[in-house]
Amino acid sequence: MTFTILDGKQVIEGTVNLATKTVTRWQPIKDVHGMVIWDDFIAAQEIIESSKEYADALKKRGIDNVKEVVATPLTVGFFDGEDGLKEDDRLLKIVSYLDIGDGNFWAHPIEGLVAVVNLETKSIEKIEDSGVIPVPMKPNPYDGRDQKNMATVKPIAISEPKGSNYKMSGNIIHWQNWDFHLKLDPRVGPVLSTMTYNDQGTKRKIMYEGSLGGMIVPYGDPDIGWYFKAYLDSGVCVSCGTEIPYPLSSI
Repeated sequence: MTFTILDGKQVIEGTVNLATKTVTRWQPIKDVHGMVIWDDFIAAQEIIESSKEYADALKKRGIDNVKEVVATPLTVGFFDGEDGLKEDDRLLKIVSYLDIGDGNFWAHPIEGLVAVVNLETKSIEKIEDSGVIPVPMKPNPYDGRDQKNMATVKPIAISEPKGSNYKMSGNIIHWQNWDFHLKLDPRVGPVLSTMTYNDQGTKRKIMYEGSLGGMIVPYGDPDIGWYFKAYLDSGVCVSCGTEIPYPLSSI
């Protein structure tokens, strides 16, 4: 079994023999950065919660409890040193949101405040503060808990009295004149392969393999909380609210 681990900012690849329970390969990889992992998200939250400097910046905005602040860690991008950050350091930029208890902290951004955290030293490297912008405080829950008169709707029943329009055999799908193999990839989502079309008895090969393309969303706003953001989505659209299968990155 192969593995990849992070030791500080050092990326290490290796192999273990499960039968003998031994490490058979241990290879540090030079000149690479490890991806942002879930542990880094947790560390970022802990770092801002323990920072007096960050707490002081929050108090300027009328926020006294840092526990109500939700950190959103993003990669810092590369600006050839113009932002004063070192390319080789393991850094994240933190933009934050206020949890007011409505289940939708995204509706309450703390604009104009960015913390740069160092994941190796577990500390805030610097705080960027462009001035106080009021946090939107109007509750805006996703689940409709603020709706007094919810519309009553009748149940929907879907039936196929004459049978289905498609057939499935394992991962093979037949629909009208089309036949293709379907699998779900954790990174790019649905993958269609060995696709053919029955053209009056002749099966024409259409596509060997295909999946949704990635997309990049460079916001282009010069504000300190936005200029470095350029979301890279692999096969999904963050702007559409589609679930993202791995941590967001920016260049």
